[in-house]
Amino acid sequence: MERVAAWLGGPRHRVILLAAALFLVPLFMPLAAALVAFATLLKGPREGVLAAVAAALVLAGVTAIQSGAQGLAMGLSAIVILGAVVGAASLVGRYGSLDFAFQAGTLVLGALAGVFAALPAGREIAAQVAPELARAFGGGGPEAAQVGELVAGLLFGLAFGGLLVSLFVALLLGRWLEGLLRPPPRAGLEFRGLKAGRLVSLIISVVFVGALFTPAGGGLGNAAIVFVLAMTLQGFAVTHWLAVRHTLNRAWLVLVYALVLLPTPLSPFAVMGMAATGYMDNWLGLRRTTGTGGPPAGGDN
Repeated sequence: MERVAAWLGGPRHRVILLAAALFLVPLFMPLAAALVAFATLLKGPREGVLAAVAAALVLAGVTAIQSGAQGLAMGLSAIVILGAVVGAASLVGRYGSLDFAFQAGTLVLGALAGVFAALPAGREIAAQVAPELARAFGGGGPEAAQVGELVAGLLFGLAFGGLLVSLFVALLLGRWLEGLLRPPPRAGLEFRGLKAGRLVSLIISVVFVGALFTPAGGGLGNAAIVFVLAMTLQGFAVTHWLAVRHTLNRAWLVLVYALVLLPTPLSPFAVMGMAATGYMDNWLGLRRTTGTGGPPAGGDN
């Protein structure tokens, strides 16, 4: 992998063209963002901005040739997502860890989800999307319509929460690639130590309480979705820390990922369990009070 990282760290057109190609496939968008994060971490924010803008222009041009007006929309979405990852990677490079970027991303994206959901234009978009979601959830029956309306009401929370997860995965991969060229590797150590902190957790607590007393599709409800996903990421960090300290069998780690990622009836409960773990870690310091054997948290990558 060192050779791959060295190749990617060469002339900038390699990252630009590969990021543009990967961005065309929705499943590979985090990989495209990871390449831009890698360029930012390795060569600085200016290089990251150049890579993001150039990749977005290439993407817009290719898409415009194939489908006309969609090229502009694709280019704009690329510049928003890749620009966000450049900003996050710049914070990682400046402060030397994932924590500050994670905290800033959680608060900013949570606030954006709440604001968009509260705006009249946002509510109109949700109302337009609801019938399509109802059809996707099983046709035009009353139960499907109710599910469609519920999901549409949380549309911005799910969208910005998904963006937070994608950005974090991109940052983690970019940090890992950087570590291959600039040892010692730091991605694993920083991920296992990931923490939102008590101030962010206090803000999350206020939003959660407020969301209980407001409509589910309101601004606070959508912000809460983003915060749940953020705490889930921290819950994964705690779980990985326990696995490295040998206080948690790695088979349990595989099971946790399966329960969270695979669409089963248990998935919502698994997500909430991981979110609760991350939330409690901010207040109780679970990684400080559990696990006594094995190597230190940063013992491997």
